[in-house]
Amino acid sequence: MNKKKVVWLCILPVLFIAAVILSFGRLGMAAEETEREETDPTLSFAEFSARNTVEDGVLFIGAHLIHIQGMTDELYETALSSASDRNQTNVYYKSELAQGAWLDITDAGGLPQISGEGKPVTEEEMKDLRVEYYTFSDGITKNALTGAKVNIFNIEEPYDLYNLKELEQLKQQYDELFDEEDSGVNRYYYVVLRDFFSTELRNEVTNECDGQLNGLQAAYEQMQAGGEKELAEIILRLMRKVDARRRAEVLYMLGQAEENLLNELQKLCTGSDYDKEKYEIAVKELQEVEVDDGEGGTKTETVEVIVDYETEQFVENSSVLEAIATAMKECQSGYTSAVSNRLEPGSTVLGTVEYEKCVLIINQNGQGVQEYVRELERIYHIQDGIIADEAAELALIESQLIPRADEKYVQKLTSGTGEEYKVAVANSVSQAAQNQALEIQKTDLNAALQELEFLIREQVKRQIPDMGLTVIYDRIDHTLQLKNVIPADAFARKAEESLEEYRIWLQDLARSVMQENDELASQMDQLEQSREEKMTEYQQALDDNDLALAKKTEAELEVLDTKIKEKEQELKSIIDSENSSPSEKAKAANEAGSATALNQINELEKEALLGLAQGKEDLSDTMSSLALMGAEKALENIRKEAEKSGNSKLAAAADKAIEESKESPLHELYGEGSKSSPQEDSVVRIMEDFFGDSFEQLNPRKQAEALVVLDWLVEDGYRSLDTLFKEYFALAEDNYCIYTKPDREEKEYVALLSVAGVGGYRYIYDNLGQEVTLSKRGAIYRMKAGEDTLWMYPDQTQELAARILWKKDLYIPEEDALLLFGCQGEYLELKNSGICLTETMQKEAEELYSQMEGGEE
Repeated sequence: MNKKKVVWLCILPVLFIAAVILSFGRLGMAAEETEREETDPTLSFAEFSARNTVEDGVLFIGAHLIHIQGMTDELYETALSSASDRNQTNVYYKSELAQGAWLDITDAGGLPQISGEGKPVTEEEMKDLRVEYYTFSDGITKNALTGAKVNIFNIEEPYDLYNLKELEQLKQQYDELFDEEDSGVNRYYYVVLRDFFSTELRNEVTNECDGQLNGLQAAYEQMQAGGEKELAEIILRLMRKVDARRRAEVLYMLGQAEENLLNELQKLCTGSDYDKEKYEIAVKELQEVEVDDGEGGTKTETVEVIVDYETEQFVENSSVLEAIATAMKECQSGYTSAVSNRLEPGSTVLGTVEYEKCVLIINQNGQGVQEYVRELERIYHIQDGIIADEAAELALIESQLIPRADEKYVQKLTSGTGEEYKVAVANSVSQAAQNQALEIQKTDLNAALQELEFLIREQVKRQIPDMGLTVIYDRIDHTLQLKNVIPADAFARKAEESLEEYRIWLQDLARSVMQENDELASQMDQLEQSREEKMTEYQQALDDNDLALAKKTEAELEVLDTKIKEKEQELKSIIDSENSSPSEKAKAANEAGSATALNQINELEKEALLGLAQGKEDLSDTMSSLALMGAEKALENIRKEAEKSGNSKLAAAADKAIEESKESPLHELYGEGSKSSPQEDSVVRIMEDFFGDSFEQLNPRKQAEALVVLDWLVEDGYRSLDTLFKEYFALAEDNYCIYTKPDREEKEYVALLSVAGVGGYRYIYDNLGQEVTLSKRGAIYRMKAGEDTLWMYPDQTQELAARILWKKDLYIPEEDALLLFGCQGEYLELKNSGICLTETMQKEAEELYSQMEGGEE
């Protein structure tokens, strides 16, 4: 969407404005019947300031005075338009940093230009400038002449064809080439274009939109007066959609309807009405004439007369026809844009509920809409992953959003084969084409599933953890009920695959809830933690040559290992039992800790089953790992699913892996299932040789690299390095490279605070940390929570891959962090954290990792 943006940089309470006024021709006056006249609707600045107190922080753009807190895109666009109209192309700012002095900031390049070191101007110099509208800090736009409140969407109405931007080139031809004194062909063109620009395009739809905008304006003013700026912005967003509808209607009549006005104008401008009769070149026209009043005097009457153009031969004006062709293209583009911005029913549950709330607000004519607007605010917070009113947002999710999302997914899950597949079968198309129809149907099913999963995640985030776990495990059991009602037809397998993906996702969500809350740690996690502490104590005893303590600790470790094995077998029996419910199996899998063989087997089995559900053909690596660990039961589960999917090759591979698992020495108890562990002292030695110092003495960047390498090694299977990793992680607690990983699975994010640290940027925030500025040697970036663009000095915007997140700190999508700041995030497997790395840091970490791997061969 091409829009001029209102750009300013907030540095604490200080505002920096860099505004560039674009000069474009806007000639002529409003078209009238016989002449174009203008009544000046403005006041001079001297008159205005005598009547009103102008606040600090006000911008003077064109013929508009706009306080920075009341600035909107629409106001900015309108102000820019008025700049050339009024020949007032300079931008002024009443600076609070310069004791309320007016400064010329047309060419502002930084903070000094608005803090007293810029170009001060006196009110004497400004007194003759014209003011048409003003918007002060209350956010209400008013007419400067009358003081009446103004709907900003009516300042440049779409009905004013003469000033419609899509007709700009046509208007220029009209103004420059023709006037009422013309005769012959030029007179003909003058009348045709004059009548065109005077066309009244209001109809039932536009009248309805006008009424809706009036009602919404009343609500907007009420919200602004009550200091509810965010709610007022939501009303403004809705007004944009209503305005887009009426603009689309006008542009439709101009260029899209079967008999549209521009097509008719084009015919007229090729001379279709120039010679109505064979030899008489004339056209009817209304004129004022003097007639006898019957009392010896005269009076003026408007009558229809024939204007004779004598015998002038008609010649097409190519400039006009080209301008009409341009107008057609511009109206098409404008119509497409307006249609895309209209209020339309959404295809998603969130979109549908948002639409319904918007319709309720509109139909209330602006009266008593506050609660509906608050519900819209909650919907937008949920969409953006922002928790602002936890209880109210949870109530909305549970009462309105999730029930619909459940219904939508279940309906698609149990609907049976779709029409596309049935048509393909009826037409005897190839099997590949039939399978493609089923895949398309599954894609549609999974789109519904993804929204359901998003809403479940948002629900759980707003619940106390144990209640969230209850919800998740209840849903896992519900998947078995859903499986039993899937119709036995050609789509059944695809539906079951989707359901399996859903079950695995729920299990992973439950695990993440447990990991993020210490009070929910499983017994196995506690045993593992105790073992890690004892291992640390044992190592310390050896280092201190305290053999008695080392022997005692070693015995305690043996007891802990026995307890871990016993608990592992207890959980394994639940997972393998045919009598266990899906939720019981999921709980047991999630309680298997993070370092046990059972957990590794569960994760590998889950990976294989998910791969099957997603149509992967090659699972050899996963099955080989399970065979080495003696995981016969897991391999049997994979074989069953492969047989159900009709993948005989994969089923045969699973059979072979099952036989290999029986030969594993770990077949009885699964064993550790990990690689031989590199010795900690060897790892420490290689690290210290690489960095030239101990971990404690390294700078934050080198410590971050070391942690990333350790995490990679543990992920590879060197589980004994967990303790060393956690020890180092604790030492790096305040490292600016490390950040808490946001609960956002769709994309990976990097904390802006870490980006600033590794990149050497100054980090400035305001608005409770939801708006951040990064600056370094003339490079300035501004980002705001919930927005999908950022501002770059001096006057550029950059579209982002996703919205900026706010979770106490701001987070930027990783791909944008790499593109803009040359850094990326590395999510850690062992902690709910990420590490921000520059490209140089990444390369050094990879080099160290290579040395570690080589040192173990």
